[in-house]
Amino acid sequence: MRKSVQHLAAAALFLSITTAAPAFGYEKEIDALSVTMAEKIASKGKAKVAVVDFADLEGNIRYFDKFIAEQFSVALAGAGKGFRVIDRSNLNSLIKEHKLSKTGMIDPATARQLGKVAGVDALVTGTLTPIGDNVQLIVKVLDAETADVIDSAKINIARTQAVNELLGKEIDTASLDSGAAQKSEAKPVQGKEAKKDKGGNSGEFSDDFNAGPKPDWKQINGNWTMSNGQYTVTDIKDNESYITSLEGKSWKNLSVDIDVTPGYNSHGDHRLNICPRMISPNERICFGMYSQYNKFKQAYWLILKEGIGEPVSRVDMETAEGQSVHIKIEVKNGVFTAYVNGAQINQVYDATYPSGSVGLLQWYKVWYGEKIRMTFDNLEIKPLAD
Repeated sequence: MRKSVQHLAAAALFLSITTAAPAFGYEKEIDALSVTMAEKIASKGKAKVAVVDFADLEGNIRYFDKFIAEQFSVALAGAGKGFRVIDRSNLNSLIKEHKLSKTGMIDPATARQLGKVAGVDALVTGTLTPIGDNVQLIVKVLDAETADVIDSAKINIARTQAVNELLGKEIDTASLDSGAAQKSEAKPVQGKEAKKDKGGNSGEFSDDFNAGPKPDWKQINGNWTMSNGQYTVTDIKDNESYITSLEGKSWKNLSVDIDVTPGYNSHGDHRLNICPRMISPNERICFGMYSQYNKFKQAYWLILKEGIGEPVSRVDMETAEGQSVHIKIEVKNGVFTAYVNGAQINQVYDATYPSGSVGLLQWYKVWYGEKIRMTFDNLEIKPLAD
């Protein structure tokens, strides 16, 4: 069953790993900025807000600009100030349909037209400008009727390797506005990363587990089996990970849809992972959910390299007790985006592994004899165009 996520709430416990990879340094700044802007938007009585693609000062859109706009949109929606934030995929479809400007450079006429067709009364725009070792982000909130600036602010983002990679990938704005597909030039993969690129694209794959798991699954560790038409593990032990992956299959850009169900437990830290980039047990990128008291309590991304990593881009949440939820993951040119019951939850960027298999994982820290078996069901994988 697919139930709606009820509300963002409740803190959750996470495993601390002694040697950890750093999270994005700008996430806290974006969250703090979104909270202050959300308060100003709410004070102006705005009920529906749209976040357009950010851009550079000349209106060019890079993948980094889109990524930050997505991050800001998620943070703004999670601020909980009573207004709605329109889904950016639907917004971009409206922009294409009405041939409006897609960048953060919005003039009064465009603001009024976009506000009308999208049914919003406030627009969030942004520009990102590389300056030395930083990228300066300037965000503005515009009244959709007058294009007057309601609020504005700026922060600096450190230029890490991941940031520089996204800055180097530009999108043709004119092509996007006309509705034509345009491939961006990506930097060639070299060295260690190139060796890990299997270069494959296995096409579509699905498994509802009703007749038992398909033979494509390789059980890396743990005893995986079908139970009541769902995929799960048996013989649970304390503080162990159980991993299974699709052997001999590899995807670059892809979408993964899957239903997951929490297991009842009253002790410890219990998680499941859906890994759209499985290279090995020690090299993987996974979207995870933490389970306690028969509910999912928190979502996160795990980027594991050479066996070292920690959860990043964490979001507190609480699902309905005992109910399965639907997870959708999209991987597009190194941007990993997760949705729970149709709502975008969080996003990370990492181009270390240009392609890989898909894996599933369960992990239990303490279980005290309880039968904690989280389950997977209705897996569908579809390749996406570059």
